[in-house]
Amino acid sequence: MFTLNKTGFEMFDCFRAYGLAFLIGGLENNAIINIYDKGPAYIVDVEGNIPKSPDPKIFEITEGNAWSMVFQTFKERKDLKVKPPIEDVKDIAIQHYNKILDIHSRHDFIPEIGNSVKDGRTLYQSIDVSAAKGYREEKRSVYHEGSQLQVDKFSWCIASIGAAWFGVWPRNLMRRDISFSVCSIPNPRKVLLITHREIHERIEK
Repeated sequence: MFTLNKTGFEMFDCFRAYGLAFLIGGLENNAIINIYDKGPAYIVDVEGNIPKSPDPKIFEITEGNAWSMVFQTFKERKDLKVKPPIEDVKDIAIQHYNKILDIHSRHDFIPEIGNSVKDGRTLYQSIDVSAAKGYREEKRSVYHEGSQLQVDKFSWCIASIGAAWFGVWPRNLMRRDISFSVCSIPNPRKVLLITHREIHERIEK
């Protein structure tokens, strides 16, 4: 059983729950995985064997996921020193898989969020719309939106996976000629992970 304490960022929290469950379940694992909303936390319950490493296929860009939508504002340049976010998610998930499982097997882990998180990652608006306002800072006589929000890399990693695979992006709005995107998330009050594609189909209809 794994615990994901809520932070108040509703999309981020929900995506973390889906992301951790899918990191464990992958596309081919036969384990039965349920997600429960228990008020202050999401619980991911696994019946069956937990794989020793994540399924590498979940990091591939396909028609079945929305990796390109989650990180659509990222502009890759040859002189850029940071790696593309999809590669970053994959590296964190593979290199720190056991660490991610370990911290969420405890009941006291709370994601670190702020304007400067050690080895943190930027919280994209596609993962939580609240990130648009940034980290509020006091600036007298000046209107200031604040700096970008950062979260610890482990929480960012699983939230990114959840957003890519479980965020529902209406096809008629996923066009390059529009200036906004719409994303909805099935609320995991009690969700059997394997049914997520059925949930997607119902919402899109």
